[in-house]
Amino acid sequence: MSPSPEAGITPFQTVQARCVVCEKEARFTRLKSTLYSETKRDIDMRPVTILWSKKVSPRVDPKLFYFWQCPYCYFTADHGFFQQPFKDGNMSATRFRKQFLKGTQENPQYKDIFKLLVFDPGREKSVFMSGLKLNLLACYQWEQVEEVVRSECIQIASYYLRMAWMLHDLRHAMAKSPAIREESKALLNALRPHWPKLFPTEAAMLEKSLGYYQLALTKSAAIHTVLHEVNVRLLIARIHMKLSQMAEAKRAIIECKSRVKYYQSLIRKKSNEDGHFSAQALLDMETAHGKASGLLHNVEIIYDKIELTLFEREIQEAQKFLLTLADKNYEEKLKALKAKPFPDKVIAKVLPIEKKKSLIGYLKSS
Repeated sequence: MSPSPEAGITPFQTVQARCVVCEKEARFTRLKSTLYSETKRDIDMRPVTILWSKKVSPRVDPKLFYFWQCPYCYFTADHGFFQQPFKDGNMSATRFRKQFLKGTQENPQYKDIFKLLVFDPGREKSVFMSGLKLNLLACYQWEQVEEVVRSECIQIASYYLRMAWMLHDLRHAMAKSPAIREESKALLNALRPHWPKLFPTEAAMLEKSLGYYQLALTKSAAIHTVLHEVNVRLLIARIHMKLSQMAEAKRAIIECKSRVKYYQSLIRKKSNEDGHFSAQALLDMETAHGKASGLLHNVEIIYDKIELTLFEREIQEAQKFLLTLADKNYEEKLKALKAKPFPDKVIAKVLPIEKKKSLIGYLKSS
């Protein structure tokens, strides 16, 4: 019998994958990526608006279904890793497995963390809590792998970034659900004695992610193309901006511009070398350069908008402060603004340099 025209389209599909730790095959559920698009994102790439195809039901939050957990050994990772493990970098499944088992078995806190975070699909009622537990456990498990925390850290950098997204949603979007908020708070508090390095705030998760992304730039073999490097550098700039670290964001953007410029000069050089590069290879390089330039341009626009907003906000604050100095002369106002302190460009805007009166102007005013 064919389905009713009114029947909803399920966003889920079942796939089979092998766990890299216990090497057993299992069935997992993932979202059909063709049925939705993330049409709007925050500065740190957190999805803000999800556009679903018509008749899809239920319309869920995709980031709550990002992680998979092996039903046999409970190893947790993102669904992309389960389907294509170690597609980038030089770490092997054997080395990862050995270090993972060593790290978890030698860590006296692991069992306590595991009990709090292991996902039981039969008992967990909240989709948000399921997503939160899986994200936390993925972060903790992957940090038990020595090579991950020392070099091959792209994966775990993205996991901590997603934790920042989860905590943002918990603080904002989930405000209308006190029960989930309290349950999440209780879980995070229970984790702290066993996981002392866990600081469950959005800013702390962003800082953790930032540290791993910065390490990956110099240590990870997974970053093996200029386009991938540009993506990471721009993500670093975005995280700095989200943390209101504008000077650091500017430096990251400048470094990225330098790399894009270098890549452009490399393409020109290869184009002039007879027979060394095929036409297709050069076309691929030019395509990658175009994408990198576009991504850089978008981030520069975001930076300029934030910088302008901050500048206008500082001007308003400086103007309000000047109202309290109405009885002061120019020099006294200038000294007070600098002592606050306000940036020089803000002071120049709200308190222009006082023009000295000419002799005629002086005689008129006296």
